[in-house]
Order: sequence, then structure tokens, then C-alpha cells
Amino acid sequence: AVLSSRGNQALDAAAGRQVSEDVWVDRRGQIPRVRDIADPVFVGVHRAARMSSSAGSMPTFVRRDRSDALEAALRRGGFVLVVGDSTAGKTRAAFEAMRACLPDHAFVFPERRRTSIRGALAAAREERRFVLWLDDLERYLGPGGLSVHQLAEFLDQPGGRADGVVLATMRAQEHAHFRGRPDAPGERGGGEDAVAGREVLDLATEIRLARTWTSVELVRAEQLRDDPEIASALEHTDRYGLAEYLAAGPDLLNRWLNGWAPGEHPRGAALVAAAVDAGRAGCRAGVPLAVLQELHEGYLAERGGERLRPEPWEQAVTWAMETILATASLIARDGTDRYSGFDYLLDAVDLDPQAGRVPDATWTTLLRWASPEDAASIGWAAWGRGHPTQAATAFRQACDGGYLPAAAGLAHCLGYLLQENEAVDVLRAAVEEAQRDPTRLDPAELYNLRNDFAWWVGNAGHIDEALRLAEQEAADTSELFGSVHRITLDSRLVLARWVGKAGDPQRALRIARDVGADYQREFGDDDPMSASSRFEIAIWTDAAGDRTGAIRLLRDLEADSAHRWGDHDRLTIDARSNLAALYAAQGDAATALLLAEQVAAHTSAAFGDRHPQTLMARLAVARHTGDTGQSAAALRIAQGAASIAHTDLGNSHLIALSSRFEIAIWTAETGDPARAVELWQMLIADATRLLGPTHGLVRDSEANLTELREQSDGGAPPA
Repeated sequence: AVLSSRGNQALDAAAGRQVSEDVWVDRRGQIPRVRDIADPVFVGVHRAARMSSSAGSMPTFVRRDRSDALEAALRRGGFVLVVGDSTAGKTRAAFEAMRACLPDHAFVFPERRRTSIRGALAAAREERRFVLWLDDLERYLGPGGLSVHQLAEFLDQPGGRADGVVLATMRAQEHAHFRGRPDAPGERGGGEDAVAGREVLDLATEIRLARTWTSVELVRAEQLRDDPEIASALEHTDRYGLAEYLAAGPDLLNRWLNGWAPGEHPRGAALVAAAVDAGRAGCRAGVPLAVLQELHEGYLAERGGERLRPEPWEQAVTWAMETILATASLIARDGTDRYSGFDYLLDAVDLDPQAGRVPDATWTTLLRWASPEDAASIGWAAWGRGHPTQAATAFRQACDGGYLPAAAGLAHCLGYLLQENEAVDVLRAAVEEAQRDPTRLDPAELYNLRNDFAWWVGNAGHIDEALRLAEQEAADTSELFGSVHRITLDSRLVLARWVGKAGDPQRALRIARDVGADYQREFGDDDPMSASSRFEIAIWTDAAGDRTGAIRLLRDLEADSAHRWGDHDRLTIDARSNLAALYAAQGDAATALLLAEQVAAHTSAAFGDRHPQTLMARLAVARHTGDTGQSAAALRIAQGAASIAHTDLGNSHLIALSSRFEIAIWTAETGDPARAVELWQMLIADATRLLGPTHGLVRDSEANLTELREQSDGGAPPA
């Protein structure tokens, strides 16, 4: 009876420790040890090409220059991330370092889907020593995936986590997506998935592996020429990285390009093109084969259609999925019924300056299939690739489907089109819904949404409400996440903006300087938000009375931003626009006009001549043109922008109202003050009705009307 009781207790304990279906287990149903994982292909290493019959399953590992640093990081424990181009050898390097340093640790390997992360974290907690293996980390980030809150709590749980490691890899292109610079001070560009991903990456010890090998690494490889695959790869290192060549990336690219030839495999090549563009359009986990079948027809038709003598569909699928040289295939099934292109091909297309944009029809087709979560990912990809219309459509579809984080994306699109009140309405509804049902968002997602809400409330002209929201957000995030957490710092930077706009530039400057110092100390000078904090410091330096210092700060920031992110980046544009305004205030109208014309040229090149941002830039050109004494030219420029704004955006749009502001100014300056008074009066009435009596445009219009009347009554020419 005693033995039976003890046996039942043991069985109950074993049943209570069942391994989650989200992680891989061995034939005994147990999580294996690291030493038991002998085949690197199993964990995600690209199978080597050109395998000889005498070779093993993989070529001999060539130790990398960064292997020492990687192994040291693994011994310290925590979160270690290996970053590099596709086929740079990052997964193999991580695998070999793990095997060398942590052979007795449990190997927790989740299914390759983001929703498996919760089960994997739970399974890892049951182990005394573990490696949580997250190859292609981007698969586990985003809605329902790994959040900074989960990871920080997991690594800091009682007892310490020095005996546990989260070991991840990530393609450099995906890393750049999550690390991308925010589009404006106070905003976190790249999408809510990028925001959440960036916060996760902040916790990592990053190890970089280059695609091309160093001379020292090649010397090591030379010592292993007995391995036929290593010897073959060494003959091509003048063009390719050694790991790149072994993984057959160039062979697959050539196979795809050659497939377009008439009578070869043009339908298969079109299928691959559809899969590659689906990945570029944000569907990183792949799409169903039926969607690719629909998409591929457009790519085939563009190349020549029936003139290419395309093969039947079944043959196209077989060709595209055929492994070559014992390695990868052009497209592969990704666990469930989703298919994706080989990641090397995505990188090759993105790096090709001659590659075309993702076609409009591709976005439309993908959205017909997409779930709300997928639609949000498509939305951020569309925005990042210069498709604002498709981005707004995708975000609205995600919001209509009940996916609350997409509200940030939709507000971003609306705000960038200067429809700030609509952006506020979208975010207000999302925040209220999340507060009614706290399970809809994790804490980080909720507070990011609240931060966006405060930002757009202020941009819509409601400064007092924005300040109240920002004060509360800064206090709440500091209490929940700590004073130097990224979310807290973001909220403090938004607070600086609305403190200054509410009339306290000295306090705004103190906050911005403190936040900037914290960003630089915690995340480094190259961090995107460190740059955004420099912008805030500059504008409040000017407002606090030091215009010369502000100009110096903005000139430095403008040069750094243009060097790092280019002339078309929002921060570069904002820095130049504000520099133009400061030079104009100093009386240097010529320099101000030169900067304004640069901004207008770059926005036109980036977005087109009729985009709202381009129209706003042209209105700035009108203002600075008039300041140089060319009043008639300024009036013509403002009237041209007004014509487009009224036609494309409607009379109630902020740009249409702003263009009327400039027209009124230069109408007075060209010698018709009576007509200018009429224009001011009509503008004030319409702007008050549409924007509210406290909006900045209303206040500025009233001030200009008062000044014009005073000057006209005194007989002086209008200013």
C-alpha cells in the first residue's frame, strides 16, 4: 500500500510536469540536453551545399573572430543575440558556441511561431539550467509574441538567471527594421511590432557576424582544406563569404533569375517572386500557397506571360521547392500551411538598387487574406516602403478586426497626412477599449499606445489635455517600468514637448537634457531616440532664449542625421525646417530660404509633388521667399500649394487652412491690406469652427489680423 501510494504520487508529479506542446521534446517526451543536439540543421543552420559522399552532415566548423566574445556572453548568462546577414554563419556560430560552453543545459526549442513563446518560457522555468533557442528572433516578436515585459521578468526572476541563457539569432535586415529610427521626435516609427521588438533588443548582448570573412578567419579555414566543402568555398571567397557560398545563397539566386528564361521555369520564377515580395510586404512567416498562386499571375504577366511558355502550376511548385546541392530551396513550407521565400533572396532584392517596388496589387491581395494581426504587419511594411495608402488601408482593416495595437499605425498615417484630430479619435477609442479590458494588451503595448495618444492630442492643438496626459504617462511608466526604461524615457520626451508648448521652455529644456543624457548612457549615441532627444534640446534651447546655441545644436544634429539616415529621413527634414525658421528669426532670410528649398526638394522626391508633407514644405518656401523681399513670388507659391490642397485634401484640411494663412500674409505684403483683412476674418471663422478656438493656427491668425489693423490705422505699411 505504501509503495502503491508513493508510485501514484510519482505519477501525479510526472503528469503535472508535462512538457508544453509549444516546445520540441525527444522520443521520451522530455526536453533534451544541449549535448544531445548533434545535427545543426535541426536547429536552423542552412544545410551546406556540394556535400561530398565522404563528408558528414555538415562541413567542419571554422571558428569565427567573434566566437570568443560569443562564448563569454553565454557563460555570463542572460540574453545573447547574434546578428548578421542571411547566410553569414550566425546560426552555426551560435550552435557551436552553445555546444562548447553549455553542454549540460536543457535545450528549450519552441515551435517557429510567435504564440509558442509563452509555452517555451514556462518550460524553461521548470529547468535548473537551460538554453532557450530562438533562431530567427523576428519570428517570435510582435503581437502575441515575446515582449520586453515577459523577458525582463523571466531573466530577473528570484534565484537569478545566470544559469539560464536566451540565445537568439537575427538577420541584419530584420534587425535594422526593429532598430529603425523613429519618424519624428516623440514618435516610435516602424510600428508597434518594431517598438516592442526594439525594447526586447535593448536587453540583449549583441554579437555581430559579417558576411565576408576576415583574413584571420580565412587563415583558419585554410588549415581545414582537408574538408572538401571548405576547400571549394575557399576558391570563391573573392566574391562570397565562406558561409554564404556553403549555404548556396548565390546558387539559389542564379537559379531563380535563370528560371525566367522562356521554356525554363517562368511560372516557378513568378511564384518565387510572389513569395519574396510577400516577405518584403511584412508577411515574414509566409502566406498560404493559394495566395501565392493568385499573386504569381501578375508577376508572370509583367515578364511576358504566355510568350515565356510557362510550365504547369504543379511543375512550378515542384521546381521552386526542390532542394539544390543538398541545401535549401527557393521557397519552403514554414511549419503550418504557410510558404516563404529563402531569406537570402529577400536580402538580395532589397539591396538591389534596380529592384522595383512591391506592386500595389500585391498589397491588395495580401490584405484580402490577412488576419487582423497580419494586416498590422503589412501596414507597417507598406508604410516603411513608401505606400501610405496601402498602409492606412491595412491598419484600418486591423483595427476593424479588433486588433488594438494597429491603432498606433492608423494614427501614424493620419497624423502624417496632417489629419491629427482623426488620429486622436482612433487612439482615444483604442485606449478606452484597452482600459475596459486589460487582457487586450500587455503593459508595454498599452503604455506605448497611451504615449502615442498624448503626442497626437498635442499635435491636434489641444496642448492642455496633452500636458495632462503626458504628466500622467511619465509618472505611471516610471513607477511600472523604472526611471530609465525605454518606455519611460519615451514618455518623458513627449512630456518635454508639451511642457514647452504649454509655456514653460526652461522646464522643457531640463527634462529634455535629462532624458537625452539617460538615452545616451543606457543606449548609446547611435540610438534613434538619443537623436530625437537632441532635437528637443535644440528647440527648447531656442525657446529658453539661446538662439545661437540652438542653431549650433540643430546644425550638428542635421549633419549627423543626414549622414546616418539620409536626406529623406523625417528627423533630417525636421532639423532643416527648424533651422530655416531660426535663421529667418535672426534675419538671415537667404540661408533660411536655401534650407527650406532643400526640404521641399527632398520631400517631393520622397513622397511626390502632391503629398501633404510636400505641400507643407512648399508653404515654408513661400514664407521664406517672402522674407527675402519677393512678396509676389511668395504669393504665387502659396496659391499653387493651396490649389492642390483644396483639390486633393478638401477645404477643411489643415494644409488647406495653412495655405490660406500664407496667402493672407502675402496679399497684404503685395499691397492689398483690405483684401488681406477679409481673408484673415474668413480664415479665423473657418479655423475656429474646424479646429477649435485655442488651436495655434487660430491664435496666430488673430494676432496677424490685429497687427494688420493697427498698422493700417496708423498709416504704416503692414508687416
